Amino acid sequence: MTNQAPSTTADAKSKFSWLTGNPYTIPAIIAAIVFICFHYTIGNQFTNWDDDYYVTNDKYIKALTLENLKVIFTQDITQNNYHPFCMLSLAINYLFAGLNPASYYLTNILIHIANSLLVFAFVKQLSSAIRLGKDSAIFMASIAGLWFGIHPMHVESVAWIAERKDVLYTLFYIWGMITYLKSKTADNPSVKTKQYWITYIL
Repeated sequence: MTNQAPSTTADAKSKFSWLTGNPYTIPAIIAAIVFICFHYTIGNQFTNWDDDYYVTNDKYIKALTLENLKVIFTQDITQNNYHPFCMLSLAINYLFAGLNPASYYLTNILIHIANSLLVFAFVKQLSSAIRLGKDSAIFMASIAGLWFGIHPMHVESVAWIAERKDVLYTLFYIWGMITYLKSKTADNPSVKTKQYWITYIL
């Protein structure tokens, strides 16, 4: 009776099964690494470069009244850009934390983590659509999501409260790409139509 050595492929699968076996493992690792990279910003303070226009001196975000919401959605209250969803998110921050800057920075980090996970999901979905193998798709998605999350180019967007507009834009844009790809790859016509309109809304 002879012992047969396991194949290299089997070895590789057994080594990485803990990583790929659970669909939440890699996203959790990406989220943790991105948080570690940006957590230092939670201790930052407000700056005098646009943070005053967006938060500290902005009277419209300091009360979620119907009148203020109307102004947020119909006027350029920063005298710089019109982006009502950004201002609404800052108003929600103020509602729960007042002028505690940690809340605003933490929210930026959490949105950026969500964006990194959306990149992971999009690249995984795209890799599957072009018929890459499952392991290759997961590998490509992991690299893309992690690289997006830790790339220094995003520091300004995450570590500056007034740049909340950038991480929010990215959230809706990547989410829209995911639903658009679903609209193009779904077999069911009703699913195609639904995903298309969700893309339009996003």
